[in-house]
Amino acid sequence: MKSVAAATLLLALLFAGPALAEGDMRCGGQLITVGLSMADVQMQCGDPDFKEPVTDGDRGPVRERWIYKQGAGSFTQVLSFEGGQLVNIQDGSRQS
Repeated sequence: MKSVAAATLLLALLFAGPALAEGDMRCGGQLITVGLSMADVQMQCGDPDFKEPVTDGDRGPVRERWIYKQGAGSFTQVLSFEGGQLVNIQDGSRQS
């Protein structure tokens, strides 16, 4: 009985596929991770639904946020860039 349970668990793990780590997202079949350039993200995901600069007082824009809608019932994805590099990916609000 234990061998059947072990085999079932092994098969489930094999077919589950790689899970997304916190701070990752998928665009189509591509994995988007921290460290990619703006150009790489745009090439793999297309244009974001919204872009917003984040300013720091007198220094002007120091960060840019891109927001991608993932479809009804899904969370928006908020990508933050500094110096042209992706530094953070987080869930935004859930879409209705």
